Amino acid sequence: MRAHHLKNILNLFKKNVNTFNIYCKSNEELIIHLLDESTKELIYHFELMSNNTLTNGKSYVLCVNDLCRLFKYVKSEALVRWDHTETNIIIKIITSLDMNQTLQFPKIETETKGQIKYYDTFICNPKVSVRLSDFSRIIKSLKNTSDNYIISYEVNKFLIRNCDAVIPICYSLSCETTQDNHLHSETIISNNCLLKLNKLSSDNTLIEIGRNFISGFIEGELKYYIQFVKLL
Repeated sequence: MRAHHLKNILNLFKKNVNTFNIYCKSNEELIIHLLDESTKELIYHFELMSNNTLTNGKSYVLCVNDLCRLFKYVKSEALVRWDHTETNIIIKIITSLDMNQTLQFPKIETETKGQIKYYDTFICNPKVSVRLSDFSRIIKSLKNTSDNYIISYEVNKFLIRNCDAVIPICYSLSCETTQDNHLHSETIISNNCLLKLNKLSSDNTLIEIGRNFISGFIEGELKYYIQFVKLL
């Protein structure tokens, strides 16, 4: 896997959680699934396509601050490979044919609680596709303008707006919707939650936004799903 994907994930976790578990689904795929401890409003789910020799079906505990410090200056083209010994987790960062960096952390295995969730089980409708860079601009415009924000759908429109603000701002994105019982319901997220979403990397990849989720898919590299759990 490319190192900058893990770096972006760590930026989301930084100052929100101290540790996280990484689950080995197979020797080609790792899963991270956790609740944001600071807001209790976001559930993060990442599926990383990454070669590894970790034990299938096992979860490992990693420290966010240690990894953030070590991944701070990695180059976008660098690759990451995971390995382990009896006592350590080994992360190899391959930056070129001539140079690589090896990081070792104490191996702390933990039992997986409940059934492992997968990306394909989360996706739902209605949703709208938008460039991540455009969504980042929306977040930057809205942040700190209100205590709360409302995400909703109208017929053929996705809306995100601040509420009870001095300067009301509303963004409307065209989309195809169907008439169902959930179409006119709303999701309320806090400003703190919006600030966390502002840490998403800004690039031209397509993401999908629903009333209570953001999801993204990069072929052969990464799948992710971020759920808003504070609903009205």
